[in-house]
Amino acid sequence: MIWMRLPASSQIYFQEVLTAGFDAEFTVEGDRTEITVTRCVALSGSERVELERHDQACIACQALWPACFEVLLPDALVEVEMKEQMGHGAPRCHFVICARGPYDDGGR
Repeated sequence: MIWMRLPASSQIYFQEVLTAGFDAEFTVEGDRTEITVTRCVALSGSERVELERHDQACIACQALWPACFEVLLPDALVEVEMKEQMGHGAPRCHFVICARGPYDDGGR
């Protein structure tokens, strides 16, 4: 079922794409995964090169999380909500990822 695959997909994406330079905690409850990022290499890089706007570092997460789920779970309805972002002044990044709606994957 999708609910079992969603948390694993979140962690696969994080480990394979974002792991170098990022620290995060995952909390999984049913069809919902919450991710709290406390160290972000993209933000550190934007600060190091003195970009005028640090929110530019957030573009990757805003675009890549949804794209990841379209690839890993193509038939699923997955919603990614960005509750807090360090590039917008928050002390951490906080994402909530939920599988929505009916989905039948034949028990896989």
